[in-house]
Amino acid sequence: MRLAEGADRVLRTLDTAAMAVSALSIVAMTALVSLEVILRATLGASTLIASEFAGYLLVSTVYLGLAWTFRCGGFIRVEVVHGALKGTLLRLVNVVIAAIATATLLVYSYYLVRFVSQNMATGVTSIYVSRTPLWIPQLAMPLGAGLLTLTMAAHTVRSAALLLGFAAAEDKAAHFAAEQAAGPL
Repeated sequence: MRLAEGADRVLRTLDTAAMAVSALSIVAMTALVSLEVILRATLGASTLIASEFAGYLLVSTVYLGLAWTFRCGGFIRVEVVHGALKGTLLRLVNVVIAAIATATLLVYSYYLVRFVSQNMATGVTSIYVSRTPLWIPQLAMPLGAGLLTLTMAAHTVRSAALLLGFAAAEDKAAHFAAEQAAGPL
């Protein structure tokens, strides 16, 4: 159990670090767009990169915030069926849904890695004046999706342990409280 706790602590740290970068991306995007507006309004000039880099920062904001958002219960869950289930059946459904989500995220992450790798290998650049190698801003996509996949896999393991009775009493109480507050998906 200590290995699982240590791995979860590392994953939480990575999720939090990614969220910090996500938040910094919002700050940078705001600063960049503000600079563009000020330059255009006062000097009639442009950075020529504001819209391009704001788009890259938006991608970073979304993808790097996914794992932390999931862990904190920020994902939307459909309550129609889930609300009608109780006890073991609810825990079983949670494990099945989490396992399907993990498998789907594994495939998605794989294709994102292939996409970014292909752009790196072929040297694809943006069409804008900056000629940014596209793999650089795209790197946030497989990193964020990969973190979400690991976080979902950890959730699947925790849900399975709860279903099979391997979770300690305090883990069960914490899981139940979190499930009632935000739900697994």
